[in-house]
Amino acid sequence: MKRLQYQEFRRSRRHHLFLSMLPTIKRHAEYAFRHLLQDVEVSWEWTEDQLKVLMPGQNKDHISRSGNAHPTA
Repeated sequence: MKRLQYQEFRRSRRHHLFLSMLPTIKRHAEYAFRHLLQDVEVSWEWTEDQLKVLMPGQNKDHISRSGNAHPTA
């Protein structure tokens, strides 16, 4: 019985530690992402090479208008 209580105590302690660390983890992630965006110029257009490989026979304007474009670094 004591072993079970000890296991529950350890589990609750780890859970509490995890929850207490969430704001710090979130803050670090936001900081890193913000600086990543400053360092990398993102283009939301398809490149010609992507068009040739992904959608042969489609023209670039049709794909951009259809909303299928995704960011490229």
